[in-house]
Amino acid sequence: KTFKETFFYLAKQIDQLNCQYEWLISDNASNDDTQEICLQLKTDFPQYNISYHRQEKNIGLFQNYNFLLERSKGEYVVFPSHDDHILHNFYKRALNCLDADIGVVLVYTHSKVIGIHTEKILRYETCYGMGVGESLKERFLNTVKCLETAAVQGVFRKSALLRTTSFRGMPGSDHILLNELSLYGKFV
Repeated sequence: KTFKETFFYLAKQIDQLNCQYEWLISDNASNDDTQEICLQLKTDFPQYNISYHRQEKNIGLFQNYNFLLERSKGEYVVFPSHDDHILHNFYKRALNCLDADIGVVLVYTHSKVIGIHTEKILRYETCYGMGVGESLKERFLNTVKCLETAAVQGVFRKSALLRTTSFRGMPGSDHILLNELSLYGKFV
């Protein structure tokens, strides 16, 4: 999917929400037409409250996430990728879960990894049990046992995410973040 296709796909999801939001885009020093597309989208769709930032050099995926987290103003944070297909009404249901229970720090869904040039499903990422448990210890151990990271594409409670060390600039930092986040609340 192109960036523009992703924008319109996510816009359909956001249009279902009955709340205020901000749309932060950090262009990680793309060498294509991403900047022109983002500036045009910002002009054409002011209702989406778009803030566009361009990095001078590629700072890496996780540092880019941290950059966006530091600038976000909302109560919840999402880090969608350009190639993600979000389930219909996922964001709406996720916000309902987070609003209903202050103890929930992350709402996520399972995913399937589909080949770039084919519709073939390469593998499923299921995070059963991740962040689940009555005690802090149980939540943590259930999260450590899970090797999938699809939950990183979920909806985070920002206040809990800020209590962690955020994304680190190393392989596996998504696992570390999810493990640490499980200490601050449950995942659904």
